[in-house]
Amino acid sequence: MPYFFIISAIRIKTKYPGLPAAEAIDFIKRVDYLLNISRIFDDFPHAFHVVPMLGTCYNKNNFAQNVIGLTKKVQQFMKNGAYMSTENKTLLQARQMILIGATGRNSGKTTLSLQIIHAFKDVLPVVAFKLITIRDHGDICPRGGKGCGICQGLKGSFDITPETGTGTKDTMLLKKAGANQVYLIRAYKENLREALEEALKLVPKNALVLCESNSVRLVAEPALFVMIQSSTSSSIKPTAEAVMDYADVILPQDEVCFENFVQGELNQKLKLNFSELNQ
Repeated sequence: MPYFFIISAIRIKTKYPGLPAAEAIDFIKRVDYLLNISRIFDDFPHAFHVVPMLGTCYNKNNFAQNVIGLTKKVQQFMKNGAYMSTENKTLLQARQMILIGATGRNSGKTTLSLQIIHAFKDVLPVVAFKLITIRDHGDICPRGGKGCGICQGLKGSFDITPETGTGTKDTMLLKKAGANQVYLIRAYKENLREALEEALKLVPKNALVLCESNSVRLVAEPALFVMIQSSTSSSIKPTAEAVMDYADVILPQDEVCFENFVQGELNQKLKLNFSELNQ
């Protein structure tokens, strides 16, 4: 991955000598977010589809246009089957899992999870996953700055930690709401499937699984993938952009809409998967 960054940065810097190096690197990182490059490089020929996108999308005078242009090319690339068709052959089947993603931070993923737990905890065992995808082996915060420290100190390729405390962290709130078990999962993006597979082994077969993540949709096929459209940010996270077309349901960031969804469409969907809800 660092080799790809270096070569791509040189290509852009050669074309635009006055461009700040940090901006070139930031643009390339967006490629990494949108395409999950490290996984594509396992099938090396796909790299030849990716690199030309840098030159055809980059506009030194309009960074926002870069993102739009690249996103369109990425979506077409994925629809053409060069990327997702290879992933679909190995997607982890997680038919007891509701996957919740969002277009921005603080968009209500945990709020929706709490509503789902309250609605079904008396009928089904509920297990919740809070998944953190770590994108840099150097413990660099993907959000910039010092960060919260949650990405630091990972030993190995992933870890799975059961929540045992009380307080105001999301995992603690999920446990307090009535989830039978809550796990914090930290994994490098290239080990995401492996981490999820191990976590699912800890779940009883009759349990409903809630997982908060965008990136999981690249490696797993859940019973339902819900995308929340953030009301606090007009921009869309690259991780959400990469999987938006695979969302089964798109909800606005609104608690009333969440409630209507849980009592209506979600309830009907779960009845097909869990016989306990039909009694």
